[in-house]
Amino acid sequence: MIEKSTVLLLLSYCGGWLESLMFPKPHDDACTGAGELLNWRRKFNEHRFGLKNNESERTMKFDNIYLHRLVVVAAVETVVAAASVVVVVEVVIVVVVVVVVVVVAVVVMVVVVVVIVV
Repeated sequence: MIEKSTVLLLLSYCGGWLESLMFPKPHDDACTGAGELLNWRRKFNEHRFGLKNNESERTMKFDNIYLHRLVVVAAVETVVAAASVVVVVEVVIVVVVVVVVVVVAVVVMVVVVVVIVV
């Protein structure tokens, strides 16, 4: 049986790959790595409080791409959370089915023994 952590790892990897395929990062060297969110916030504030015309269009495009990426990340996280719940529910269902089958088998064996003895 596949472990829950393996399933979640595969789902998060596939989600990250899908996100990078659908919404590639803008080609801006300053927007890569750990400072991406801070840089986006700075650009958002610059745009909000007014920019030069030549930078405004580029920043708006960047904002739109980044917001789309945030939506995809939220969707992927939702799928991963739902998958973890599904894995737990599947395990519970399997355990319940096994217990029911064992109980029914024991009851049938007891009934057969009682019928044969009596």
